[in-house]
Amino acid sequence: MRLLKEVVILTQQQFRLSMKITLNNKSYSLKFGLGFFRVLGRIFGDTTLNQTIARISVLDGVKDDIPYDFFDLIENIIVAAAESAGNAIEKESEDYDSIVEIIFSNPVLLQEIVTSIVESMPKQNASYRDWE
Repeated sequence: MRLLKEVVILTQQQFRLSMKITLNNKSYSLKFGLGFFRVLGRIFGDTTLNQTIARISVLDGVKDDIPYDFFDLIENIIVAAAESAGNAIEKESEDYDSIVEIIFSNPVLLQEIVTSIVESMPKQNASYRDWE
């Protein structure tokens, strides 16, 4: 009888992605990594990393007809990335209200955010060993 054992090693380099965004003349640091995914998961009430990743996977598929849920997702991504970097964007603030407007008026910024999220996703290096 053979047992297959998988050892998963997460690399550390993916947890250091950061950028800045300016909302109403105030600069916020944004940080992407496991902390970001944990905060975003808490915002959505997710219980696993895979649930959170599935939610943000829609970033890849939106082309012309943008659903309103997408705006909420972008707001939550920015709030989670800011919190992960140690600054908070209050939901009742003008800064929060301007997130979607700033992001959608600057498609390059949206692409940079998506790229940072993808690059910060946990990567697995798996090695297998057969046991008899």
